[in-house]
Amino acid sequence: MFHPHREDGPVRVSDSRRFAERILLIGWDGADWSVLHPLLAQGRLPHLASLLEGGICLELIAPRPHETATVWTSLATGKRPHDHGVLHASCPTAHGSGVEPVARSSRRSAAIWNILSRAKLRTHIVGWPVTHPAESISGISVSDWFAVPRLHAAHDEAGDQRSTWPPEVKSQLRARRVAPAQVEELTLSQLVPRQATGLPEQEQLLGICRTLLAESVTLFRAFRWCLSDEPWDFAACVFPGIKLCHELAHWLLCNSVAESEVCRELCDRCYEHHDLLLGQLLTVVGEKTQVIAVSPCAYGSPSGERVAESAEDARWARPLSHGAGLAVLRGPKVRRVAVPSPRSALDLAPTVLAMLGIPYGQDMAGRPWLDLLEVDVKPEVVETWDTDVEKTSSENVSSKLDQTNDNSRDSNDANSAVRHLLELGYVDPEETAAREAANRCRQQTELNRAISLLDCGLVSEALASLQGVAEQNPDWLYPHEVLAKVFFQAGQRTSAKREIDWLSWHGDESPPLYLLKGAIALDERNFELAFEYLRCAQRTRQPLPGLLALAGSIHLRRRDFAAADTAFQSSIDLDGPSPQTLDGLATVYLHAGRHEDAALHALDALERDMQFGRAHYHLGLALLALNRVTEARRAFESWAAAEPQRAAPMRWLAHVAQHHLNDLALAENYRDQAREAVRRRREATRSSQLDEPSKPSYAP
Repeated sequence: MFHPHREDGPVRVSDSRRFAERILLIGWDGADWSVLHPLLAQGRLPHLASLLEGGICLELIAPRPHETATVWTSLATGKRPHDHGVLHASCPTAHGSGVEPVARSSRRSAAIWNILSRAKLRTHIVGWPVTHPAESISGISVSDWFAVPRLHAAHDEAGDQRSTWPPEVKSQLRARRVAPAQVEELTLSQLVPRQATGLPEQEQLLGICRTLLAESVTLFRAFRWCLSDEPWDFAACVFPGIKLCHELAHWLLCNSVAESEVCRELCDRCYEHHDLLLGQLLTVVGEKTQVIAVSPCAYGSPSGERVAESAEDARWARPLSHGAGLAVLRGPKVRRVAVPSPRSALDLAPTVLAMLGIPYGQDMAGRPWLDLLEVDVKPEVVETWDTDVEKTSSENVSSKLDQTNDNSRDSNDANSAVRHLLELGYVDPEETAAREAANRCRQQTELNRAISLLDCGLVSEALASLQGVAEQNPDWLYPHEVLAKVFFQAGQRTSAKREIDWLSWHGDESPPLYLLKGAIALDERNFELAFEYLRCAQRTRQPLPGLLALAGSIHLRRRDFAAADTAFQSSIDLDGPSPQTLDGLATVYLHAGRHEDAALHALDALERDMQFGRAHYHLGLALLALNRVTEARRAFESWAAAEPQRAAPMRWLAHVAQHHLNDLALAENYRDQAREAVRRRREATRSSQLDEPSKPSYAP
């Protein structure tokens, strides 16, 4: 856990580098651009529209896993989940006999407010996920448990006091709580559609909406008091209501006779409610304040649940795709420019620190958005904001976690014994269920850690973790699905097919598995089989990201360029642009002789992924066709740097040297490098074949 008031070590705060007088951050958990866009077009979100008109909008990519607790902690720390330690919404209790909501003690890295407190800047944090119990900061801390009616109603006086800091503001904050029973009928009618009258679930729906409104209004009133009555340099509040409302709409769609229009209007009204709260907060802070409105990502729901009947319905009654989020920045010295490529949610914490003239940590995964500021900011950098004591603490936590995982290897035998005693009536079934829940929580946490490792390219470490999870949980399919995908992406086709066979043997017929089978069939040039797998993946009505992009790639390999063009365009319309779809269009345009369009789309692909070798290749081809030889050569050199194991970039460089530069010696040098790359690749292939086992120890 981070201890914010340790003063060991210099805290460098440069007033000369600070240009933001104050920064206000408003978080909308679960807000989705596909819902915001039509509401903005209809004029139903005037306050968010004013932010957009006076500022800039960014598409955000959050690190996985996409869970509320994990994503918001990444946003606060600038660290990836496996570094900051919050990997799941729950954690085992101290004795491992059950689960409880993840608490602040799980966080192993300094958050924005800890750093600002060490810099003696006043900070107010209200409702930010994973902040309970409230911590001692230079300002006011109101934990995410404070506004949840079912939590504060069950707390005793001592437990309730832990949700706010400092103690002297507790009475002021508690006076601003709103209980569900206090929500007036007029306020409730602004959220619940008239069409909901007469539903069998009407009373339950009204009760849930009262609770949702009570929580959002409590957070708003507490935050407004902090902004109005206490000085501050940085203030942030996260509202969970939008995500909760989408979940409520999905529940209604699955379990009620409610029409889709009821669910749609319920969600739209929830967005309007939050826009109204946003407008009132903006009037408190004034025009000189830097304002950041952020929703770091769209969340998914467990697989296997019923989904909306159409793509149009899916935009509001999700299960959401694990999609991108958004951030809106407005204020003095913020550029009003279009930002075409996505940005990382990990950049937000370093950006806030840079705007306030505070060094950001070199160990943060994100970097400041300096190009979005009108001033020439050159922020200082420190090695870390996490002290040696805290690092040691985090290592101890990791050691305990590893020890717990080691102990869980014997859990299968223990569970067998427990089941035997349970049948004889000697074991409390509730206690057994609690232990199993704790064990599942540990398993999911370790799986999420592996996914986080994959996100930052630590493939070997992630594979070891995934294989450990799969061995310890022989009936859990999802780790094998992840393994199959990782093996395929790493070019280990044999291992990928082995995992797929394991999944098929265990009855897995999920759409993502068929999609992966289709990708492997495409890689093996079996186009008809690839299409057959895609048809299997389409049997469910659930939107499947990547399906249309794969269909475009199959059409491309079959040289059906018109069909490929249609598929890639449809993929961009449904899933948004990706390096693969943009590069696919570049390939289509190359074959059509549209070389300028091909170069532009290849450049767009590289804006999203500079290590995407195929896009460098197609950019080089397009530039050669446009007789821009020097730029084409640089594109092929970038391709060689992105994929040093491949010989093709060197061969194309040799072609440029010989046929366009008339430099035969340079061409021969490139050919020598190509032959060396082939030799290294063959040695690596032989080594991997020797090291790769014939089958995993957990195979059937």
